[in-house]
Amino acid sequence: QRYHQQDKKWPDVAYHLFVDAQGRMWEGRSLATRGSSGTVYDLSDRALICLIGKFDQDQVPAAQWDALVAAVGHVCESHGIATTEITMHRQLAQTSCPGANLAARIADGSLKRAVDAWLARR
Repeated sequence: QRYHQQDKKWPDVAYHLFVDAQGRMWEGRSLATRGSSGTVYDLSDRALICLIGKFDQDQVPAAQWDALVAAVGHVCESHGIATTEITMHRQLAQTSCPGANLAARIADGSLKRAVDAWLARR
């Protein structure tokens, strides 16, 4: 928060939602407010979800993964977004974010399939 608000001079943290290793979620910016990034691509149609961790080194804990699936599912459901629109930071900018281990689970379709299953249970 300090980095985003004091160093970057943004009015709030960059992300809309944060998810920790235990699956707890916090709201950053309201989804009604455009997220911020140090990159140049348009964020006006994005919900920015930050998983707290070092996923170049660590795997995503099950509770955190389940919370991510629910968060993405909720955003898709409540805003009419197709799961085919799920992306990650490194697809849109030159960055290592979200880390190799999480990126692999998004790139191979695991997140999309899990969100599709979550939505089907609704």
